[in-house]
Amino acid sequence: METRINNAEDAEAAVERWRGRAAAVQAGLIREAVARLELDQMYYEQKGNGQGTKRCVTAIAVLRARLAELDG
Repeated sequence: METRINNAEDAEAAVERWRGRAAAVQAGLIREAVARLELDQMYYEQKGNGQGTKRCVTAIAVLRARLAELDG
């Protein structure tokens, strides 16, 4: 993955950067980013960091919305 996604704004910026690529490439990048964010989310949940968890959840939602656009 090109850059680390830490919040919804980073996710939106990544989606925009990736838009010029083939749909299959975009989908792969998004899936990779979601997997990393899910690991981050688990870490924050274990540490009791609600803000970190929420950032991950919202970033994942942004990425999954774009993935749904690509799949649909």
